[in-house]
Amino acid sequence: MNDPVLLFTSLSSKVALFQSVQKQAKFFSPKARVIGADSNPSCEGRVKIDHFCQTPKTKGWNTEDLLTFCKKYKISHIIPSRDGELVLWARNKEALKEIGIDVMVSSEQALKRCQDKYEFSKSWPQECLLQPIPTFTEPEEISDQELVVKERRGSGS
Repeated sequence: MNDPVLLFTSLSSKVALFQSVQKQAKFFSPKARVIGADSNPSCEGRVKIDHFCQTPKTKGWNTEDLLTFCKKYKISHIIPSRDGELVLWARNKEALKEIGIDVMVSSEQALKRCQDKYEFSKSWPQECLLQPIPTFTEPEEISDQELVVKERRGSGS
C-alpha cells in the first residue's frame, strides 16, 4: 500500500483545520502527506504549511482535469473544505473512486438538500424531537409577527 496523500482543498486561511487533518493523517500513517490547495497562490495558509499547490477556480474544473490533477500529485484522498465546491466533488466522486481516490463528501442529493434552507426544512422528519425553524417561500404562508428573513441558499446565518 502506498503512503496516503491527502488533498485539502480551498486552504485559504484554514490553517488550524489543515493542521488538525495533518495530525490525524500522520496518526493513521506516519508517512502520510497532506497537500494544501487553493486557487489563490497568495492565500494566507500557503506560507504556514509544508506542501501547497495552486488549483484552478472550482468553476474551471471538469472531470478530466480533476483526474489528471490527482494523478499528477498521486492523491489518495480528497478533503473539500468549502461549501461552494462540495457539489463539484460529489459529482466526480465515482470517477475518482474508479482510479482509487476517496473523496470525503456526501452525495450530491444530500448536499443540495442541506444547501437549500427551504428543502432542508421540508425534508426534516416530523417525528424528530427537535424541529428546524419553520420556513416559507410565500408571505401568505406566514402567521407569526416576528420574522427572520434569509436567503434560501448560501451560508449566511
